[in-house]
Amino acid sequence: MSLVNKDLFSRREEPLFSIKQPTLESPDSQLVSASQLYEKEAEKWIQLLKETGFSPEGCVLDRKVWEYVYILQAITTYVGDLKGKKGLAFGCGFEMMPSYFASRDSQVIVTDLVSQKYNWQATEVDQLYFKSIINKNDFKKRVSFKNVNMNSIPSDLKGFDYCWSCGSLEHIGSHDNGIRFVENAMNILAPGGIAVHTTEFTLTSDKVSHDSPDLSFYCKQDIEELAKKLIAKGHKIVLNFKRGNTPADTHVDTPDPKTRNFHYGRTLLAHMNNHVITSLGLIIQKG
Repeated sequence: MSLVNKDLFSRREEPLFSIKQPTLESPDSQLVSASQLYEKEAEKWIQLLKETGFSPEGCVLDRKVWEYVYILQAITTYVGDLKGKKGLAFGCGFEMMPSYFASRDSQVIVTDLVSQKYNWQATEVDQLYFKSIINKNDFKKRVSFKNVNMNSIPSDLKGFDYCWSCGSLEHIGSHDNGIRFVENAMNILAPGGIAVHTTEFTLTSDKVSHDSPDLSFYCKQDIEELAKKLIAKGHKIVLNFKRGNTPADTHVDTPDPKTRNFHYGRTLLAHMNNHVITSLGLIIQKG
């Protein structure tokens, strides 16, 4: 029997689409917006990120900051009390979330594909340890590392109360691989379990996405079709494509011509590969 608080999901707005302004207080599968990063629910998470060095002072309006905040808020909202719960992170890199969830007395498996050896990929559990969040002994007892290919999830991973991935599914070989991953990741959850994922979303077209071995962007039609597949399997998902309505939500960042990097702290939308992209979060409850 799942320990996840199912009642929160059962009370959520139906049907499939929500047209309310997206909030962190009651998150759906939704786009980043500036107003979310100034909600009271975001304040504690942003402070936590600052303490770990991920989000320097003054750099709040960034979609990668939002992705961390969104995952932290979604899991704590819909899983509830994490004590004794089991969680798994896909393509975890050097995220601080495992340390935080472990600090709430949750058992966490962090996974990454060791063989690829990109500089953003973790190869051992100590790379996920943040001393500002949890002491080393508790971290060692509650967090473990497993080498996992997101395109071939081991069948022995099962019975988890929650799982997540942060900006990973768009990097696993193709557009279709990312979609299949979201579907297959549901298999590791116990009934009622919660999956939370963030990925790249194009605002340029509702029907045209971007596909490459290294990076894919998903469009509105992709996410709608994915949601239909998930619902057909008995899972629950509510989509909200409402965009923010402040000047920060319309500013499109372009990379620095010298470094080719985007400007940290002012990138909610970015111009890349002839698309204007932003971040999308997905919250799915296993049926």
